[in-house]
Amino acid sequence: FYVKFLGGFFLEFEGKSIKVTKNLKQKSMQILQILIKAGSEGISRNRLIEMLEWKGDHHEKKLNNLRCQTCKLRRFICEAGFPEGSYILNLKGQYYFNLDYKTETDIGKMDKLYKKLRSQPDSENREAWLLEIINLYQGEFLPFLTAEEWAVVENAHYHSIYTWSVTSLCQILRE
Repeated sequence: FYVKFLGGFFLEFEGKSIKVTKNLKQKSMQILQILIKAGSEGISRNRLIEMLEWKGDHHEKKLNNLRCQTCKLRRFICEAGFPEGSYILNLKGQYYFNLDYKTETDIGKMDKLYKKLRSQPDSENREAWLLEIINLYQGEFLPFLTAEEWAVVENAHYHSIYTWSVTSLCQILRE
């Protein structure tokens, strides 16, 4: 899988686009986005519920909401033409997107490059890595979720990496 979060939401499997016909603001679709972003580390049930901001409900109602939205998401995955596999996994209170297929994301690439840049400040690849980050940034993180706190936090994070990269590359080019 390849998933793009910056500038919109785009899913691809082995070079073929997966049509997302659901409203991307729906809680079920947010669960998909959160789980894909969480990657192989997954995310705890409580953190997932907290991110989805089901406020005022009793804990049991929040768990039921999560189960219902997860069922909707599984139905969407079947209808959207995802390849065979188990997708929304709950293992010991930790949720995962998929463990059968490798999933790569634009933000995952960006995070790896940023870590390299910070840990290897004198690398001869610095300019190329900065340019790659700049090219990966195609706009805001999930721009249609600007009202969701978790997405706003992520957007600020990736925008700061982009801004830092542009500033750093400008400094290199000036020198």
